[in-house]
Amino acid sequence: MNNPDKQSLPLERYARRRPVTIKYSLRRLSMGVLLQAFYWDCPAAEGCEGGWLRKIMARLPDLAADGFSALWLPPSSKAAEWNSMGYDPYDYFDLGEFNQKGRAETWFGSRQDLLDFIRAAHQNSLQVYADVVLNHNSGGDAQEVNPIDEESLDTLCAEERQVPSRLDMLSSQQLRDHGRLRKLRRHA
Repeated sequence: MNNPDKQSLPLERYARRRPVTIKYSLRRLSMGVLLQAFYWDCPAAEGCEGGWLRKIMARLPDLAADGFSALWLPPSSKAAEWNSMGYDPYDYFDLGEFNQKGRAETWFGSRQDLLDFIRAAHQNSLQVYADVVLNHNSGGDAQEVNPIDEESLDTLCAEERQVPSRLDMLSSQQLRDHGRLRKLRRHA
């Protein structure tokens, strides 16, 4: 090998069964290391409710020096309870600046803390990845009535509410259409 930066990998091509050599640059293939910068109930465990981002921000130079290249942050939006990990979003657009659900900041900090954290991370050559939860929704203040069973929507499970199965809620025409669809799928 002429270039110490280049490596050769012998691979077999399955169709022809002849050895093939692929050259690649180790520099171009360097991969980063992502650190999950939170764990369950971390603000409570570390005694820094509302200040987690500030606590981690003080460690950014050390994390970069230790070889981390990116940080994964917890959900930043306002949750249904002020001391929540954020996996029960209340307001996707409140990043810790409006007094909702008991306080302005989220359990991890204020909107300004988040912006300062991202700026400091970038100054330390660290990428920042947000954990965004779009398929969990809870904590809304208004009640909605379900048009099928005419009950107010809430978070009780089906057994507690004695909700009928999906097929029980369909009209007779919908059930006929459902049966036709199943027959078509069987014969396809």
